[in-house]
Amino acid sequence: CGVSFSGLDLSGIKISGALLKKSVFDRANLSGSDLSFCKLQNSYFYNTNLSNCNMKGVEFGEFASLQVPTCQGILFLNED
Repeated sequence: CGVSFSGLDLSGIKISGALLKKSVFDRANLSGSDLSFCKLQNSYFYNTNLSNCNMKGVEFGEFASLQVPTCQGILFLNED
């Protein structure tokens, strides 16, 4: 865990359920990706493109930092 994806174009990636704790997504492009059920505790998102991203069931945890320019099209669902 703790990988830097800063500046990478990961648009359309399908990594449902991935363990990505303490990862950095500074200026990464995750548009149209499937991050459903990923473990993102203590991860850092700054100027990250999350448009049309499936984030159903994502676990951000207490200390995740999510600072994105827009949340348009992001799917956050809690099915509890």
